[in-house]
Amino acid sequence: MTLYRYVHQSREEWRGDRLVSLVSSTDNDGDAETLRAVAEGDGLKVNGTRFTGMLPADTMPTSYWRGDFVRRHTIMDSQNGRVLDL
Repeated sequence: MTLYRYVHQSREEWRGDRLVSLVSSTDNDGDAETLRAVAEGDGLKVNGTRFTGMLPADTMPTSYWRGDFVRRHTIMDSQNGRVLDL
């Protein structure tokens, strides 16, 4: 018996300290979430199920694998693009 199902796939590309692309898909117990983000000019163009628009170039996704995560001002949910107020 399955009580809860969570599957998240994500691919990030970085150039130095800048996120240049992120594509993810998530099945959160039957709720589908997607995100596509790409560096554009001096920002990050985001198209996600919970946010679409431009974010600052130094936006950090919630993948948590980078040590400078705590020094970034804008944090984006890597499942859906939602900006987190931390």
